[in-house]
Amino acid sequence: AKVDTTITIKFQSNGAWTAKSNVEWASVSPASGEGSKEEQTVSCTFVKGKFNADPAAIITIAGVAGGVDVNVTYTGIRGLGISTVADLEELSDSVNVNGSINKWIDWDGVVFLNNDLDFQGGNHTPIGNSGTNSFKAIFDGQGHSIKNLKYSKNDREYQGIFGVVGNTKPEDKGVIKNLIIDSSCSFNGAYEGTGGSTLIRLSAICGFLNHYSEIRNCINYANVTLENSGPNKARRVGGICASSKGSIYNCENYGNITSETTETEKITTTSQFNFGGVCGFMGEGNNEGEQHLENCKNYGKITIDLSNFCSRSGNDYNNVGGVIGYCCGVYNADNKVYTERNYVKNIENHGEIIVTAPNATTVKSYQRIGGCIGYLLYSECDGATNYADMNILDVPLTNGGGFRIGGVVGYMNDVDGSPIGGILKNATNAKDAIIFISETLKAKSSMIQAGAVLGCCEKHVFLTNLTNEGRIINAGVPNSAVFGGVVGRAYSSSVMTNLVNKGTLEVADNAPAPYALGGILGHAATTGGTSIDGATFEGTIKIGKNQTYDSAYNVGLFVGSAYVDNNTYKNFVVSEPANYVVLYDNPITVTLTATNYLTVLKKSTEFTDITTGIRSIYGVDTPIADYVTFK
Repeated sequence: AKVDTTITIKFQSNGAWTAKSNVEWASVSPASGEGSKEEQTVSCTFVKGKFNADPAAIITIAGVAGGVDVNVTYTGIRGLGISTVADLEELSDSVNVNGSINKWIDWDGVVFLNNDLDFQGGNHTPIGNSGTNSFKAIFDGQGHSIKNLKYSKNDREYQGIFGVVGNTKPEDKGVIKNLIIDSSCSFNGAYEGTGGSTLIRLSAICGFLNHYSEIRNCINYANVTLENSGPNKARRVGGICASSKGSIYNCENYGNITSETTETEKITTTSQFNFGGVCGFMGEGNNEGEQHLENCKNYGKITIDLSNFCSRSGNDYNNVGGVIGYCCGVYNADNKVYTERNYVKNIENHGEIIVTAPNATTVKSYQRIGGCIGYLLYSECDGATNYADMNILDVPLTNGGGFRIGGVVGYMNDVDGSPIGGILKNATNAKDAIIFISETLKAKSSMIQAGAVLGCCEKHVFLTNLTNEGRIINAGVPNSAVFGGVVGRAYSSSVMTNLVNKGTLEVADNAPAPYALGGILGHAATTGGTSIDGATFEGTIKIGKNQTYDSAYNVGLFVGSAYVDNNTYKNFVVSEPANYVVLYDNPITVTLTATNYLTVLKKSTEFTDITTGIRSIYGVDTPIADYVTFK
């Protein structure tokens, strides 16, 4: 008998009879009957999803003379699951040639991991090497762990326990769930040479999660390190998944994510990299539907050296996020529809982020760095909190692009005229989380846009309930930079509601003065109009002594500066007492109140080397009483 089949048992009985099975997976009907001269019939159905390891069943019919036992043996898919390292490697070998996996799968399409697997320092071949040769079933780790795996590969695009999961059709989906990667494991990936794919996708659990596929309830404790990857290959690296067109739920990463490239040949073409604690690249395009990443956390430290990623001739943008590096939807401008929309919900970052580039000579284009998400495009995020420090260090740049840095999101973008727009709401840079821009980052003529929650936003984005409780410190960025206590820079059609700064916005002693510094928004650089409805300042602005600058220097309690005056502001509140701290040659602390605010804002003569004064709302000395309520 095989799965989902029914066999018929025929007999004769002159008296009442009963029929029963000794196993759950063989269902008998009817269970009883009355005697008759006519032939009696019992149907036995082999129930999907209830088969166990014992393939034998006995159907007993009582009441027939002497009783009858009918022996039945199941010969369909037995679903032995994975019990040894050899089983897992054999499964990989079969998937990678598009072979049968019937040996391991049950009739529900599940491959169970039956126990922990100890690799004893051995290597592993990823399961799935293309969309065709991919894992298209359910892998249930049942809470078991992979241990002592020392993964090292330099010859393939897709790297991890699973290389490729699923394909482009719903019926080809794959699911990975309930799997743990132990801290005794390590994943060192590379893809050397100039041939083959232009991508490397490296993660502990899955290199590429294809359309409609899912990862659920997985935990990674192993460190993931990108080594050499060829001069022109794009990098996508994550703790749980490197590159996803599917959905990821309830996953946590504790492993450190590191780029240790020793490449001597600098990258010369457009080869974007994306690093994330949970997922490196989410979206990828060419899919009609939705992708989700929900209830995921990163605790791993992320350390990235940008030197060889930046020093190139190609026009490139690179993304680093504590949870997601690049969250990329797809918008069809002709039809005004999102053919792909990403939804991110309830994410947390607890892992420190360190970005350096000591050997870089230029930044060709923008680097987006976020405590939770590096770049949020054609997507929406509801619920994101960063609890960890961010350090931008040792970047002795001279010219070129720059950085977009946010405590929660580095950069977000959408398109004017779209039906929904980009959405970020309920996002917090938590208490004790520090964004530190190093004194060694002296990138003259390179634009730095930094906000304690969001670094920069552009084109039809909606920001709601953003709160900063931490600190953002500029110790070395020159005049072309803008800093905001909540949002660094806003371009066209930005709509902001209920922004709160309870933290500290600080320019260190002897640091180059930024172009604009705002307690809520650093700079409104837009022709489409920036709208802020509801902003509360409960924090501190600290301006160090011995400042230097070579252009306008604008500081505002709410908005540092703006190019145009068609922005709208209302419902601004200063919660009293709020400390507006100005450090001159002798430190002075001023408590800002309704009666002394204007005097404090205009104390221009007490700034060392600052002659343009303290601004109020948007770059001109507008009376803030027109906008602000003191409580």
